[in-house]
Amino acid sequence: MDWREDLALGVGASLIAAAIIWLVRKIFVRRDATVEGGTTVRQDATPVMTQNFQPTININLPSSGPASTQPAAGAYAASQSTPAMGSATRDLIVEASKDPRGMINVGENLDVGFYVQTNGRGFVDTSDPRSAAAVREALEEARRLRLLEARGDFRYLTAEGYRVADLLKG
Repeated sequence: MDWREDLALGVGASLIAAAIIWLVRKIFVRRDATVEGGTTVRQDATPVMTQNFQPTININLPSSGPASTQPAAGAYAASQSTPAMGSATRDLIVEASKDPRGMINVGENLDVGFYVQTNGRGFVDTSDPRSAAAVREALEEARRLRLLEARGDFRYLTAEGYRVADLLKG
């Protein structure tokens, strides 16, 4: 081989090595946003508990009348001021009505597990699975009563949800 072939082989090997290094950095190196002045900024979307949650257990005993006289869930008479619901559901609906968008953020992640937040308030004590179960039940009850509607990881108050929240607030 003459010197030209050696040069071409060396340049080609260098280009391949540079491409491999670039690819590895692109795949494995985490990029952080840097603001003027060299400050590194990282976004953390982990929900934060803003209030201690005290779980409440609601026991609803069936009435003595026949099942056919019982109204279906969400089918309470308009003359009633509010439907029968647990205190956790009432708290959730009233707090969601204070949120500027009437939105409840519901999700689950590896860091904190199941979480429910609205209007800056957390409703799940992440260290207590009973708390998560109680809040899941409150969400399901509000859905059955048609006070909330689901859109992805968010629940939004319905018109009926706002009406009931206004009545509950007094």
